[in-house]
Amino acid sequence: MNIVFVCNENINRSKTGELLFSQVDDINVTSAALHPLRNNILSKETATKADFIICFERWMIFKIMGLTGVAKDKIINLEIVDNYQFGENELINRIKSQIAYIVPDLVRWN
Repeated sequence: MNIVFVCNENINRSKTGELLFSQVDDINVTSAALHPLRNNILSKETATKADFIICFERWMIFKIMGLTGVAKDKIINLEIVDNYQFGENELINRIKSQIAYIVPDLVRWN
């Protein structure tokens, strides 16, 4: 399974999601930005190859769709605001709990 975590600047939330899912077997994970001045902006190719695109705020859904043309049903919004630092325990716990609530069969945490 291919998953892409996406946030505005690809610094804290999406990078934390990528780190977290990199430890899960059978999942290929990457992360990307939406901000046009970042180096790792989400490409149409990356989005098309993904089984799921996981973002963190509602506005990102429409930005992702506009940038890449992917269908809305491929995008999962975790609704986690940008109040966290990379790797912060509270952010990790929020990502895990939101994934478990929204798509409970995606991954089983140890």
